[in-house]
Amino acid sequence: MDLLGAKQPHIPKYPYEDKGSFNMLIELERRMRSFNLLKSSGENNQPYFGHDVRYHIEDDHIPFVEKGVPVLHLIPSPFPKVWHTIADNATIIDWDTSIDLLFLIKLFVRNYLHILL
Repeated sequence: MDLLGAKQPHIPKYPYEDKGSFNMLIELERRMRSFNLLKSSGENNQPYFGHDVRYHIEDDHIPFVEKGVPVLHLIPSPFPKVWHTIADNATIIDWDTSIDLLFLIKLFVRNYLHILL
């Protein structure tokens, strides 16, 4: 996870992504939105997780990918506009989005580990 906290991130599925894990996140978000359980309605109700991209992002997950370890790389693309600027501070945190992502990632971990709710 990286660069999360700004309003309405678009987190794509990267080519090296563990497809099953990413698809689980997509489905969890779809369900939570269908029951209006997410705080942020999103920009035009666009999901956080979704579209496939063909490019790679160089980051600290690379050694794991090279060793064949399944990777779930949650990083928005495009990066937030304030990234690496003087405005890149706590004021850009959107709490509704952050709480939504916390909720979705907690649900994902519980599902992934087969922990009953």
